[in-house]
Amino acid sequence: MKKRHLITASLLLSLPVSAPALQVIDEKLEIYGKLNVAIAGFDPDASGEGTDFVVSSNSSRLGFKGIYGLNERFSVLYQIEQGVDLTDSSDDFWSTRNSFVGLRGPMGDVLVGYHDTPFKQLRGKFLTFGDTVGDHRALIGASAQFGSKMDTRGKNALYWRKSFFEQLQLGAMYSADQQNNGSRDDNDHDMYSVSALWTPGNFSLGLAYEEYSALDIDKAVATEGDKVSGYRLGAGYDFGRVRVGALYEDYDAGDAGESTYTLNRAAYGAHVALKLTGKATLKAQWLHAEDYGNVDDSSADMYAVGGEYKIHPSTTVYAVYTQTRNGEAARYQGVDGGHGDELKTTLGGDPRAIALGLIWIF
Repeated sequence: MKKRHLITASLLLSLPVSAPALQVIDEKLEIYGKLNVAIAGFDPDASGEGTDFVVSSNSSRLGFKGIYGLNERFSVLYQIEQGVDLTDSSDDFWSTRNSFVGLRGPMGDVLVGYHDTPFKQLRGKFLTFGDTVGDHRALIGASAQFGSKMDTRGKNALYWRKSFFEQLQLGAMYSADQQNNGSRDDNDHDMYSVSALWTPGNFSLGLAYEEYSALDIDKAVATEGDKVSGYRLGAGYDFGRVRVGALYEDYDAGDAGESTYTLNRAAYGAHVALKLTGKATLKAQWLHAEDYGNVDDSSADMYAVGGEYKIHPSTTVYAVYTQTRNGEAARYQGVDGGHGDELKTTLGGDPRAIALGLIWIF
């Protein structure tokens, strides 16, 4: 592991510091990244546990991407993106994020690799506080018992995307095997995902659908999984100083007694962002998950408030407070996807967290 770190560091140090990209033949290789760190206080609201001080790296990443023109109609495009854990030195320091190779042409982009599903991407267009303690994945796309499950990347995936008239973006993905462990793809665990996003002016409207042939969400129990499907509908408007967005989702998942049954519910929420100045923004978000299946008092609400200040176009500091309030039969987490540390709780718990963070994008 140390050897791999040294090789990567040597490569980066050999690049011109002032150059934004390293040219490869007649096209460029772009090196980019996002470093997001935070300090936080976590209160799980669980018996025998107090508030913990947490230092985390939240979806920090380093990537390489580029486009190589083949002729006037077609280009090869590629991306290799790795998650980096800035606060740990374990074997989990590197983790694969959106990585692919494909063709761009009149028909759009056709990519092969590992990538966020269109269903997942749509969610981020209409909600806020991503990759912070207020990340909506603690409730949106989450099971009432087993955490975030429906915001994933497609493995062994074929992905098509195309923009029409700069207002309509379509996406479709097929994953041959979402549980591949190195053996040949098993289509018994395949997945497909589609989305449409319409952005005329300051208004945006989106719709997505996703279906798994077999999804096992309880990793403590080895099962074949169950069929899970769901859809999302989002809308938003940018008034200038004020931006608003809302999202609704609904899932059809499993039968009573199965782990996937805890996804069998609808959820929805909204956010508002107010620009105080060109650099400072205040945000608030509310999310609600209804009772799943026929289980009473299994609903939950999640609240988040916070603000951010851009010190520089590349650098932002932020503060966020969040709380999840669970019904007696629910166990939605306080902090889940996108954050380096999860905040779990017990049935009926009301976990909360507060954090200060720094983001640098290059």
